[in-house]
Order: sequence, then C-alpha cells, then structure tokens
Amino acid sequence: MQRRMRVPWADAVIAMVLAIGALVSTVMDAAAAHPLADIIAVLVAGSVALRTVAPWAMAIVASLGVVAISLLPDPSTPLWAFVTSLVVAFSLASRLTGWQMFAALGMLLVAEYVIQVRTSTSTVEMLLTPPVLVAAPAVAGWLLARSRAQAQRLRTLSAELAASRSHVAALSADAERMRITRDLHDALGHTLSSIAVQAGAAGSLLEEEHPARAPVERIRLAAHDGLDDVRHVLSAQRPADDGLTRVAELALHSGAELTVTGARQVVAGDPGDACFRIVQEALTNARRHAPGAPVRVLVDHRPGELVLEIVNGGPIGTVRPDGRGLIGMRQRALACGGRVEASPAGDGWCVRVWMPLPEAAT
Repeated sequence: MQRRMRVPWADAVIAMVLAIGALVSTVMDAAAAHPLADIIAVLVAGSVALRTVAPWAMAIVASLGVVAISLLPDPSTPLWAFVTSLVVAFSLASRLTGWQMFAALGMLLVAEYVIQVRTSTSTVEMLLTPPVLVAAPAVAGWLLARSRAQAQRLRTLSAELAASRSHVAALSADAERMRITRDLHDALGHTLSSIAVQAGAAGSLLEEEHPARAPVERIRLAAHDGLDDVRHVLSAQRPADDGLTRVAELALHSGAELTVTGARQVVAGDPGDACFRIVQEALTNARRHAPGAPVRVLVDHRPGELVLEIVNGGPIGTVRPDGRGLIGMRQRALACGGRVEASPAGDGWCVRVWMPLPEAAT
C-alpha cells in the first residue's frame, strides 16, 4: 500500500488563498472566457499546494496553465497570475537543486515569455518582465535553501561534537578507571603476596604442635583468598588486554633486543600484567646496574607455560638477591602461580620467569 501524500497545512492555506483570489478575479472579469478561464485560474493558483510535496508537478501545472491563459480569446495577465508566478519560482528554487531546479525554472520562464508575447504591447516589458518574475524570487528561494542547508549542517556538526565529547569523556573515565585498577592491583597484590609469603615462611619455622602454627596457616590462606578476590573484582573493571603485546612494546621501546619463540599466545589479565611488570622491573634494574650494556628479552611460548628471559651483557654492579626489585618480581610471579630466578650470566645478569597460563589463554 502506497504512502499517502500529505500536503502541509501552510501550503494548503497559501494555495486556497491564491485559488480564491484567482477565481474571484476571473469571475469578475467580464471579458474572460467562462468557465474555462475560471477552471484554469483555480488549477494554476491551486498548484502551489504541491510546492513542498511535489515541486515538479507544481511547475508543470503552473507553466501549462500560464500558456493556456495566453491561448484564450482576448488574453491578459491578471494580478493573481503574477503573484502565483512569484510563489512558484520561489518554491522551485528553495525545494529543488542542480539541473532539476534550472530545468523547472526554465520551463516557467518559457511560459512567462509566451504569455508576455501574447499580452504585452511594449518590447521592453515583454523582454524584462519574465526574468524579473522568475529570477528575483528564485534567488530568494535559493538563498533560503542555502541557509536551511547550512543550519542543518550546523545541527549535524553540533550533534557530532556532542557525541565526540561524550566519547572522549567516556574514554577518559575508562582510562582513569584502568589506572586506578592497576594501582590497586599492584598495591594490594604486593601486600597480600607479602603476607602470604611471610606467613608461609613463619609456618615452616614452627613445629606441628606449636599453637601458633594453625593461626599462621589461616593467615596464609586468607592472604591467598584475598588476593584471588582482588583479582576477581578488579578484573571486572578492566578489559583483558594482551600482556605480551605490552611486553614487546616495552622491550622495543627500551632498546632491548626482542626474541619470540614458539606458538603465539594471548596472555591476558593478571598473568599478562605480572609479565609486563616483571619485565619492566628487570629492564629498570639492567639500566640502573649496567648502564649502556646490551639487553636481550626472550619470550618463549610453551604449551601451558610462558618463559621469559631478560639478560644484560654487563658489566654489572653489585646486585643483591634479596633486593626489593627481585623480591617484588618473585611475589608477582608467585601470585600467578609462577616463579622467578635471577643469577649471573657471563659478565652480566639473567632474570628467568616461568609463568603458567590458563588453558583459555593458550
């Protein structure tokens, strides 16, 4: 079922006023060819009702009607015809674009010349009246259409700008949440890991019958449970990024030689963060203790396991195996079920990381 064409009420009112005026003017003209002239007058003036919904139909009806008026006995150009021509030209320029606008206006201009040739007694009037009747309102209509288009573009740009601002605000909020999430994970993870490690060490020094052994063991288990809860809660606040991509970017950015072996794996979430932080700390230590020495980073993908090696070529200064940097790396790996070893390698130092990976990440 086709959609019915709805004429705007403003266009209907304008057409009704023009049609009534044309009909009254024609009826009162004793020299008019009744009733044909009356019918043509109503059709020409009433065509303005189509100015919005069907401008081409309006142009055809108005142009043919003007030509028909010129072909009637004792033709003349009544006032209503001038007013209708002005409205039609204005409407065509404001509603049509490109070649359609020029074609419709050209058709109306030809019709105006036809009636002027039939009714004008002055050559100057015959030559100048049609362009004035068509060109002047057409320019006004074109300016209105241009203003309307610019206003629409401004509204579109304003909407896009508002959307961009909202998107930037959302990205900023996400970035801030990510920063807070990482900071919380690092701080809480380090603290809880330390509690678990120290409680485990204390428990190993106590005899089985010692009354403090059970509370110490509960502290160790509570620390592990708390670390699991922290990882679970905070992981919901951040996207699961590819940790190895960050490791590779960090290694290349620091000028280290990067080697990747084995089948490529995605290391997301806590294991990825731990790998990134361990490599970051190892590269920082290499720059601190062996400035200017070449550094190699090896990423070895193994089934269910990831092995990282960070080796600097030395010479190195004094490195304490119990330093805070190495302890932090061991605790990060331990929190994810992995382990870290650091030992001399030739003239330099090597940090090795074994990180078990969840089955879903392999």
